[in-house]
Amino acid sequence: MAQATAEQIQQLETSHKRLMIALIQSARLLFGFIKKYGLNSEIAQQYKKIYVPLATNWYQRQAELEKSGGVQKIPYKMPPGWKDKQGNAHLFPGDFFTVEGVKNLEDYAMSIDKEGKGIGFIPLLIWAVILITGFFSAGYITDKLTATTRDQAALVKQTDEFCTAHGLSTEECKQVMAEQTEAGKNGEAGSYILPALLFAGAAYLGYELLIKKQSHKKQAA
Repeated sequence: MAQATAEQIQQLETSHKRLMIALIQSARLLFGFIKKYGLNSEIAQQYKKIYVPLATNWYQRQAELEKSGGVQKIPYKMPPGWKDKQGNAHLFPGDFFTVEGVKNLEDYAMSIDKEGKGIGFIPLLIWAVILITGFFSAGYITDKLTATTRDQAALVKQTDEFCTAHGLSTEECKQVMAEQTEAGKNGEAGSYILPALLFAGAAYLGYELLIKKQSHKKQAA
């Protein structure tokens, strides 16, 4: 069983972090709909059906990758008593489903981008590659990269179609997201990641498909 290469792992790290940022943006949009129209409104419930499965997929991949010891654990702040079916409180993706939890994810994203360049544009490569190469096979890493790329494509496509179906322009959707951001010392906290991915899908997906093709070419060689 071939081991994953450093390049394959770095491709996955880049894709995984970018999807996290897009999901944070997506959560802002969902909570914006809830605030504006109500928790049980049709628009909020419909967008929840797009967001929840993809956020859950991301979290499950994160939990698996953390087992290698080479991927940093996100400092989750779980509500008391929340556990998964195996009784593991830390394996429930609660941070993606509360306003406070998403703020925690935003804080984490900014903590690994201390220079403020915008993790949505320049994901920092900080995974311990040497540990991960010995833990996961090349096939596993490729499968996770493919799944991450697929989920990113689905999030961008479905969000775009959702906003169009509800007569919302890109700017209106951005405004709904921005309303969920608290003001910080230098303006909006985390505002630098707002325009990063969710509404810049074409350029992002072009990049993802490129690295995906490169990965398959290397495996076939």
